[in-house]
Amino acid sequence: MSIVQRLGYLTGARPLSAIQEDIRSEFAFHIDAVTDELLAQGLSPEAAKEEAERRFGNQDNIRKECQSIQTGPLRSLARVGMIGGTISLLIIGCLTYFLMVLVHQNQVLSEKLQYAKYQNQKSTDQASEPSLVALVNPEPSNTFPLVEPIQNEKKESLRGKVMNAEGKPVPNAKVVLIHKSWPNSKFRMDNDVTETDKAGNYLFADLYSTSGDNEFLVTIFAQGNEMKSEYLSTKAKKKASAIDFRLKPAKAITFQVIDPDKKPLAETDVVLLSRKVGTKEHMIYPASSNDAKWSTDEKGKVEMNFLNEGETAKFGVLIFGEIQTIEVKISAESEQVISLQKKR
Repeated sequence: MSIVQRLGYLTGARPLSAIQEDIRSEFAFHIDAVTDELLAQGLSPEAAKEEAERRFGNQDNIRKECQSIQTGPLRSLARVGMIGGTISLLIIGCLTYFLMVLVHQNQVLSEKLQYAKYQNQKSTDQASEPSLVALVNPEPSNTFPLVEPIQNEKKESLRGKVMNAEGKPVPNAKVVLIHKSWPNSKFRMDNDVTETDKAGNYLFADLYSTSGDNEFLVTIFAQGNEMKSEYLSTKAKKKASAIDFRLKPAKAITFQVIDPDKKPLAETDVVLLSRKVGTKEHMIYPASSNDAKWSTDEKGKVEMNFLNEGETAKFGVLIFGEIQTIEVKISAESEQVISLQKKR
């Protein structure tokens, strides 16, 4: 043991090997902490570890800088126990500074990742068609993981009115809702359903907060009237305007569902996924499939009165545990066929 080390012990200073071990332990602790955060953001273990080490910077340079505080100009016979304590504080301050820089960099990256996910999710949701796999086992409300609510957050209500072609209220119309929001920058989607009252009004009370963006898909199923939907998007701090509907009459059509061998499919669930008029498509999301589902009778027939001649309807038929989608061009006939195709 050198005389410097011996004097270090006598004056309360710690040996170099102990200092090096403390610095190594601090490095490992902080790198592991950042790695865990990156894993939670979706990075692979290898990528998270590599990114954490990259953010921490050149460990050799940091290690030498911290060691020099202890073993450089302060290595003299005059240091005493008070100086040893001061040196320890300097080392802690050095590591704390680098940790603060690292935490700041991680926070900035996390915000960028969340914003990128938010933008990507919005564009994907608006462009994609319903996933048919979800229709086999429809998921309940709150399809996405729950997000902790903001304390004392004021909730706004979504409302509207449903009228027929003559401007008269349509009571007892089924109102199907998909609500998308981004609380705390995390995507969430909920579904709900209600009915209009005698005056044709509907209300989803205390539904959303204006602290973030909100998007609403409202679809109306009213017997004897066309299926219709409207999509509304609002920015943060903005309230959603009322979503009103004026429905045209629809004709009653009996559909017979048949399998590839032309045999009727009795007691089979049929979902009305969408109604297309020209370039305008009125649709539901998979989470709402239970609210737009009807069953065939013993002859494989089901009556619907939400469509009109010249439109294109997309149906989902649940058969043998799987979903088949069939597009049907609506004709003038009162009885039409939904024909399943053989698998290729």
